Amino acid sequence: MSCYFQTHRDIVWNPSNSVARLFVQQVHQQSERLGVPSGLGPLAEDECEIHVETFASFVDASVRDFNNTNNAVKKALMRGVTLTCLVLAERAGLLAFETLESNWRDEVVELSRHMTRP
Repeated sequence: MSCYFQTHRDIVWNPSNSVARLFVQQVHQQSERLGVPSGLGPLAEDECEIHVETFASFVDASVRDFNNTNNAVKKALMRGVTLTCLVLAERAGLLAFETLESNWRDEVVELSRHMTRP
């Protein structure tokens, strides 16, 4: 079984259900910590709707928080969920890849290769 992450018009990711649940849990925890809504709807019937404007704000807040911390452990814990969010934001047309700081670009490209789409 798999889960479809979709905007109002496009499917942007199709991970296994276990990966989808883990990602959504991590996003919701980060959202709560940042005090910013995530823009991810609930997992329902193997689908998760991405509310693009809200998700874009969440991704911006996540990247800012990551860049503003000097705590290596916090950065390590945040890196995976932030990278995954950046891939989804790029696929949803929420950010221009060229605008990413160079330290994110290579990692986003590499992770994107492993994030299946139907």
